[in-house]
Amino acid sequence: MWRRGIQLIKSKTQHFSTLNVEHQQQRYQRSKSFISTSKKVLKWMTLGGIGVGIGIIIQDKDLKQIASRTGYFWRESLPIWAHYRYIQWKTQDLPDEIQDIELERLHDLYADKVLEVILNLGGVFVKLGQVGSTRGDFVPKPYLERLSTLQDKVPARSGEYARKVIEEAFGKKIEDLFDDFDDKAIAAASIGQVHAAKLKDGTEVVIKIQHPNMEEIFKLDMANSRLFATLAQPENLPLINEFEKQIMTEFNFKREYEMLNRIRENVMPYFGDKILIPRPIPGMVSDKVIVMEKIPGVKLVDGIMNQFKGIAERQGISFEELKQRAKENPPTESQLKMFNWRMKAETTLKNQKIRLYNYTLGHFNGYKDYVKPMTFIDTKKVLQTLLEVHAHQIFIDGVFNGDCHPGLIFFFFFFCFFVFFFFFFFFFFFFFFFFYFFFYFFFFFIFFSFFFFFFFFF
Repeated sequence: MWRRGIQLIKSKTQHFSTLNVEHQQQRYQRSKSFISTSKKVLKWMTLGGIGVGIGIIIQDKDLKQIASRTGYFWRESLPIWAHYRYIQWKTQDLPDEIQDIELERLHDLYADKVLEVILNLGGVFVKLGQVGSTRGDFVPKPYLERLSTLQDKVPARSGEYARKVIEEAFGKKIEDLFDDFDDKAIAAASIGQVHAAKLKDGTEVVIKIQHPNMEEIFKLDMANSRLFATLAQPENLPLINEFEKQIMTEFNFKREYEMLNRIRENVMPYFGDKILIPRPIPGMVSDKVIVMEKIPGVKLVDGIMNQFKGIAERQGISFEELKQRAKENPPTESQLKMFNWRMKAETTLKNQKIRLYNYTLGHFNGYKDYVKPMTFIDTKKVLQTLLEVHAHQIFIDGVFNGDCHPGLIFFFFFFCFFVFFFFFFFFFFFFFFFFYFFFYFFFFFIFFSFFFFFFFFF
C-alpha cells in the first residue's frame, strides 16, 4: 500500500515538473520573441535617428529633404508598429475574442494618425492608401473609412502652382492655351492634381498635371516601404516589388495618352452605348501634363449614396435605418423597379401641380420651384457593365485600366435626362395640340351653330 502511495507521489511530482518546464519554455520563447522584436525596433529607430541627424547636418536642399522625409516616415511608423507587435505578444495566449478586441482598440487609436502621415508624405503612400481603401476583405474598418477619403479628397496645391507647371510644359501662357481656366483643382491624387478648363473652340476639358520630382520621391518612398515590409511583413515584399514596377508607368503621360486612345478604340465599339471614355486632346500632352475632354457626372459611389439618402428621406426614416433594413431584408430587383416607377410618377404629379400653380396663381403669389427628379441607379446593371468592360479589356484586348478605384468611375446622366425630356416634350406637345384643336373646333362649332340658326330662322 505504501509503495503505491510513493509511486503516486512520484508520478504527480513528474507531472508538475513537466508542466513547470513547459511553462518555462513558453516564457522563454515569448521573451526571446520580444527581445528579437526589440532589437529590430532599436535597429530601425537608430537608422531613423541617423536619417534625421543627417538631414540636420546636410546643407544641400535635395539631400536634406530626402533625409527629413525618411526620418519622418520612420519616426511616425515605428512606434505604431511596435505597439501592434507588443499587443500581439502580450495577448498571444489569450482567447481570440480578447485578441480581436485589443486589435480593434489599436485600429481606432491609430487610423486617424496613419491617414495624417499618408497626407503629409503624399506620393506613393497616397497610392497605397487608395489601393487599401478598396480592400474591405482584409483592411480593418476604421482604416477603410479613413483611407476612402484618399480616392478624391487629397489636398491640392495652389492654382498659381498649376499654371506654372502647365506653362512650362507647353511653353505658352495659360491665356494663349485656354479660353477659361479654373484655379481651384477639382481633384487631387497621389502624383498630381486635375483642373477644369475650356479650349479656345469652347470644348470643356480637364488638365491632369504631375508634381515636380515625383519620380525621385516615389523611388525613395518605395525604398522605405521595402525596409518597413522587411521588418513588419516580409511575405509582402514580392507584392511591393510588383507594385513598384506597375506604378512607375504612371509617370509617363505620353504613354498614358497612347494607352487612352488605344483603350477607346478597343472598348467603345462594343460598349459605346453604356459607357464613355474621355478623349485625349491631340497635341496637348507632355511628360508632366495631359489634357482630355471633360465628361460631366457624379462619382458612382456618391450617386448611389445620394440615391438611398433620397429614398430614406421620402420614407421618413434615417439613412442608417434604411441601411439596417436593407441588410436584414434586401429588396428584390422587381421591388426596386416598382419603387423607381413610383418615385417617377410621384415626381411627375408634383411637378404638374406646381406647373398648374405657376401658370395661374403663381403670377400673383410667386412661383414655386419644381421637384428635382431622382434618377434611379440600377447597381446590378452598373456592376455587370463594369465587369463586362474590364473582362473585355483583360481577356480580349490585353490592355486594361489598372487604376479603377471608385474615385475614377463616374455616373453619367445624359441618357436618363434625354429620355425624360423626350417623353416630357412628347406628351406636352400632344396635349397642347389636342386642347388647341379641341378649343378651336368647339369655338367654330358654336359660331356656325349661331350662324345657321340666325340664317334659317330670321
